[in-house]
Amino acid sequence: MNFKRIIVLAGVAAAAATAQTALAADLPAQRAYTAPAVVAPVSNWTGFYVGGGFGYGLMDVESHTNAPGFAPLATNGDTGGRGWLGRVQVGYDAQLANWVVGIFGDYDWSRIKGTLSDLNTGNNFSLKQNSAWSVGGRVGYLVVPQFLTYFSGGYTEAHFQGSTGVCSAAGCGVAATLPNHAFFHSYFFC
Repeated sequence: MNFKRIIVLAGVAAAAATAQTALAADLPAQRAYTAPAVVAPVSNWTGFYVGGGFGYGLMDVESHTNAPGFAPLATNGDTGGRGWLGRVQVGYDAQLANWVVGIFGDYDWSRIKGTLSDLNTGNNFSLKQNSAWSVGGRVGYLVVPQFLTYFSGGYTEAHFQGSTGVCSAAGCGVAATLPNHAFFHSYFFC
């Protein structure tokens, strides 16, 4: 082999190696992959809703005995009860900028039972809550898109069934035990 030829080949190889290095220096550096920023979902409180539930309930009833023609009695009765209940609810909310207005209704089926003790007479009477329902509305303000603060108000009614003690001219006692259906009405604001 010829000495000149070796020098030319070595020169060509050196030039090629240098050109590769120079070309790599001109390329931009690769950056590490970064995930795109997570955008919080926009909350929209407008729409209908339906719900339901099942559970266990407690009640506390205070009674104040008053009979026509008799002096008011100094002591009162108190009772507690417990039992199962089920609920279904419906409603609609509308979002107006940062404000939310809505209406709702719910109905409860229950078998919450207790015994009412009349401390004046020492008699006990059964008491059972059969059902309750309520309707109302609410007005709320969105503190942040996922956090709603609100006030609600409306009307509620509960249905109770039990026995009633009857007062006679001789005094208050159980002259008869009659089936009784009572309704409890109230307005609520929260």
